[in-house]
Amino acid sequence: MKITVSTINFNGAEKTIKLLESLKKQGDLDFEVVIIDNDSELSDFAKLKEWLASRSLSSHLIRSKNLGFSGGANASIKKSLELGTDWVVLLNNDTWVESNFIEKLRILLASYQGIIGLPMDENKEGIAMGGHLQWLKARLSHGHRYIKDRRPGLNKKSPVRYAIGGGMVIHKSVFEKIGYFDENYFLYFEDTDYSVRAAKKEVPITFLTEPLVHHGVSASTKLLGIPALLRYHYRNALYFNHKNGPWYIKVLVWCWSGWVIGKQLTKILFGHKPTESLAVLKGVFDFYFGRMGKLPDPKVKRIGIECESIEGKNPMWGIGRIIVKLLEEIASRPELEKEYQVILYFKDKIPDMPFLNAPIFEKKTTPVPGFPNRLFPFYYYALLPMKLWFEELDLMFWPNYMLPIIAFGKSLVLLTEDVYYESHDGKLPFRYRLAYGIFGEWSAKFATRILAISESSKKNIAELYEIDERRIMVNHLGVDFSSSASKNGKWKMENGKYILYVGQAFPRRHLRETMLAFKTLAAEEEFKDLKLVVIGPDKYETPIIAGLINRTNEKLGRAAITRRDYVTDEELADYYAGARVLVYVSDHEAFGLPPLEALTYGVSSVVADNALGHELFGEYAFYAQSSDPDDIADAIRLALTDKDKIDDIKTQGRRFAERYTWKKFADRWLDTVKDLTT
Repeated sequence: MKITVSTINFNGAEKTIKLLESLKKQGDLDFEVVIIDNDSELSDFAKLKEWLASRSLSSHLIRSKNLGFSGGANASIKKSLELGTDWVVLLNNDTWVESNFIEKLRILLASYQGIIGLPMDENKEGIAMGGHLQWLKARLSHGHRYIKDRRPGLNKKSPVRYAIGGGMVIHKSVFEKIGYFDENYFLYFEDTDYSVRAAKKEVPITFLTEPLVHHGVSASTKLLGIPALLRYHYRNALYFNHKNGPWYIKVLVWCWSGWVIGKQLTKILFGHKPTESLAVLKGVFDFYFGRMGKLPDPKVKRIGIECESIEGKNPMWGIGRIIVKLLEEIASRPELEKEYQVILYFKDKIPDMPFLNAPIFEKKTTPVPGFPNRLFPFYYYALLPMKLWFEELDLMFWPNYMLPIIAFGKSLVLLTEDVYYESHDGKLPFRYRLAYGIFGEWSAKFATRILAISESSKKNIAELYEIDERRIMVNHLGVDFSSSASKNGKWKMENGKYILYVGQAFPRRHLRETMLAFKTLAAEEEFKDLKLVVIGPDKYETPIIAGLINRTNEKLGRAAITRRDYVTDEELADYYAGARVLVYVSDHEAFGLPPLEALTYGVSSVVADNALGHELFGEYAFYAQSSDPDDIADAIRLALTDKDKIDDIKTQGRRFAERYTWKKFADRWLDTVKDLTT
């Protein structure tokens, strides 16, 4: 019979060492010890590690984030099962046992299966033989008396209904039958829940009179403070009753919670322990809104990010790409977990992106009931902001240009002048222009801070919306740097005979005029083999690109223009690497990533001759004097033939583009977050 003793340490090394000392003194040392450290202070963890290193106890110390009792117990159980254990002994770290504990326990376990509740000596309280199960109670009491009838199973005539988690022994077969502890609890009620689930599955639960466990009575949880403990108790009590109670208890939960709210509001009104009453109210609303698990750490700032733009779509364009790159950077920095909890809000589903599994992220969905993948405005302007009322965020980042009117609290909103132009002179459907007009103006006036992605954009936003520039921070976007193109990309770089357009084809980006300019060039002898590759969806009010491609190819007598709506990042890198020129002539942009991305491959770009172009590219671009096809054709011709400038861009362009990285973008974003939450 293999036994594993498991305990959890949270800034309680001295108490844990006392337990380990008692285990080291056992007459029977044929057992393993698993200690889960719940992200204790480094000094506390070091003390525990040092003690174990100098002792011959067969132990396994595992450091993790703070998983609470339920999560920590699960981690220790899984490790114990890996070690091939038959029985897992769960002991609080503020307990200790006598020298014959394992010896007595081994003899007794030979006669039992299922779950064993050990007697807990709780000092002045007496010896607890298990816990009373009482419905609609925020606290459950321990039964401080012996149980005469210790038959397997729950004795319905006995007040004892659950085995106390601080001294519980579980056979390996139980985990196969009912699983692990419910981590929604974090701490309190998880042991009660486990016993109730076991009883429903007819797992025997036995309460022994020996061996005794000496218990310090929640010494570690007292470190949390009374308000936090009350919040856990009330939230978890409501959750436990609603989850496990008979039907009438599940109904009465709502009446009970209403009574609790009324009582605590009355206490606050009369000034009777208002801090504690507020904690109880928070616990009730945590239950209402499904906020389970670990409570927010007041030292850790809670930052929300609206992420619908990367949900179930190709996120290579626009806002989706910005969100993905920002989250990738945050996920790559584990040190941020000490400062921030980043809550990501999606509409219908969470995309399968590996970086989203980083511990710093908490992911939530807010679907519109009965309308999956539909009614985005109802989600964005109503459901999500109402949900945020109860999320206790320190800051919410809205990257989709629009701040909902009913979104309160501090906000950081990404805004561009494109929103203004589209709402006033754009060609988008009326519903989009109306939303941009209302909520773009609201964002400009009422966002705590506005994020612009270029100095030119900052100036334009301030002028168009008539707001103070000091409310706007500039954060240039980044580009990806590939150390080398793929084999296919390298071949294209050496043999490419095409110019490239990348981006959503809005009218302001003049893909139509670019195609007409290409048609002119392709008719010239020098460029008779030149091709145009278009990557991006047609965003004209009435789609025109496919028809224009067909007519142009027919006129030229060859497949001179090809188009794809979307490509992967790897394919895009290959297209950049093989292009002779990128064309991106736009009347107005807040930034414009494609020319910078092309620059990282030493590829020249043709851009509009405006303030933004000169701000971003300086001498490392060719400028079209206007959006007229002839002017675009002249600029492309120069970009194909000006050997000296082409060579300069090939050799120096990448170094110039290194000022624009996603790391720097994330650094500046985090600086702004810190400034707004301090």
